[in-house]
Amino acid sequence: MLRCAKKVAVLVHACDRYQFLYKGFEYFFSKYWDFAIECNYYFATEILTANIDGFQNIKSGEGAWSDRLAYLLTTEIEEDYILYFQEDMWLDKKVDKAFFHELFELAPSKEWKQVKLHSAKIYHTEATGHYIQNLNVARVDKTVSDYLMSHQITL
Repeated sequence: MLRCAKKVAVLVHACDRYQFLYKGFEYFFSKYWDFAIECNYYFATEILTANIDGFQNIKSGEGAWSDRLAYLLTTEIEEDYILYFQEDMWLDKKVDKAFFHELFELAPSKEWKQVKLHSAKIYHTEATGHYIQNLNVARVDKTVSDYLMSHQITL
């Protein structure tokens, strides 16, 4: 499979039984995302074929969510970082190309293992001295946070 030398993949991890959401995802992603953001775009289904504009369809096969994700990350995707979406995460405003460019540069240079692009009360965070487009990058305090992993958009 021919791959670009880009270090970030946008991965939409989809479930075949939610195929009724695919076109809605495609509509809002195409409306608000800037495809000039340099990364590779993957829409991962189980067995079904999905033709999503701008995305390469890859398949995980059937199984548990975690097994399918592990297969995709170890077999189908070679990029260093994954910007993780699910098919029911629909953008509702334009994304800032400069924000993602800076994020994609900072993550490897700072050796960040995970960057959540959302907030919730279940995470207890500490402000850092790092900012991206006037947004403070906060560190999750793993000792007091309720969860460390979520299905929300995360790099």
